[in-house]
Amino acid sequence: MDFNQFDSVAAGNQGAWLHLASPINGKLLFADTEETQPCRVKVLGAEGSVGQDMLKSAREAMQAPADAKDGAEDPNEVLLNETANLIVGFENVNKGSAPVEAPKDVGWFLALQKVVGGNHKSFAELVRSFSVERANFLGNALSG
Repeated sequence: MDFNQFDSVAAGNQGAWLHLASPINGKLLFADTEETQPCRVKVLGAEGSVGQDMLKSAREAMQAPADAKDGAEDPNEVLLNETANLIVGFENVNKGSAPVEAPKDVGWFLALQKVVGGNHKSFAELVRSFSVERANFLGNALSG
């Protein structure tokens, strides 16, 4: 058995496509009524180099002396900032009539909803949970 199929670091660096779900009802989003054009975001995996750099920065920030911190951080802003670096592409996602582009429009995209709980995840929550799920990046290992 070729264990290269379990290389989650390389797969995380390459990224994978997340089919977006509606933050209103949880249904998958499509750009057309025939449901042939999925609205997707390309997400880097948390085990890749970008994700690991973010984790290191977060650990360092938590270990900083209390007087070096700016005070209470908005949990929504923390999630948006952490998640923004994981998005490297969009497909069938528009801002008005213009296609959304990474990295230029990532902040706009993630700020469309706040993280307030409820039955369905915000786009930022979807991206973050997708990035940490190893199976999203190692689909080839599931069949082997």
